[in-house]
Amino acid sequence: MDLELKRGMIATAGPRANWDYEAILANARALQQMVLAGKCQTLLEGKHVAILSGDYRSGSADMFVSAARGLGAQVAEVRTGPWIDLPRVEIKRMAAVLEHLYAAVECQGTRHSIVQLIEAAAHIPVYDHIASPDHPTARIAEKLEGSASRDEKRRLVLQAVLIGTIA
Repeated sequence: MDLELKRGMIATAGPRANWDYEAILANARALQQMVLAGKCQTLLEGKHVAILSGDYRSGSADMFVSAARGLGAQVAEVRTGPWIDLPRVEIKRMAAVLEHLYAAVECQGTRHSIVQLIEAAAHIPVYDHIASPDHPTARIAEKLEGSASRDEKRRLVLQAVLIGTIA
């Protein structure tokens, strides 16, 4: 059984990103085997990630937070409601701050144009609604075998992406 996790092979942003589905699936399967073997998953211990969201917290946000914390990451929740009215230059400045504080950022409830600005200005992985059921990576969970729930399989896929991009 190969528990080798692939790193640095997975694109990070946007619904049209060039995702490496095979690397994500391989990572998710390796994580699934680790869970079945009862191995501790602290692969992101010491890493800090942020979830940028609007005025409310969705089930997708909960899924992302659970996935990141399940790997040992610290997760900060940052409300972005006021960002809508900021000039582009201020959003870029905020992205530079995010880059210094976090290893990665998930954007939920954030307009795509703002996500693109953050991605362009920050040199860290920026995910665009990655935990949503409509994200292209959600289909990968269907390929995981076993009796785990759909939510648990989706969480494994999110963890696979996190490991592939920031671990």
